[in-house]
Amino acid sequence: MDFAVDHGIAGILSQCGGACICTMCHCYIDEEWFDRIGPISYDEKEMLEFVPECRKTSRLACQVIVTPMLDGLTIHIEAESGNTT
Repeated sequence: MDFAVDHGIAGILSQCGGACICTMCHCYIDEEWFDRIGPISYDEKEMLEFVPECRKTSRLACQVIVTPMLDGLTIHIEAESGNTT
């Protein structure tokens, strides 16, 4: 998430600055990539309990560490209409 903000990606509204204390950056990791992003921490798992549309591929983007191994990673975010894009 910080990488996106640092590189001018508009529309990212964050409350916690990557501290894993809100759910503003909730996203869905494409199933093909989910096992590659690393394990979910206890704190992140606890925060995801507050997400009404939580799925098995839900993560907090601020907790995904971007590495070269994730080149091409696909994530989805909830659209205002309730559909993912």
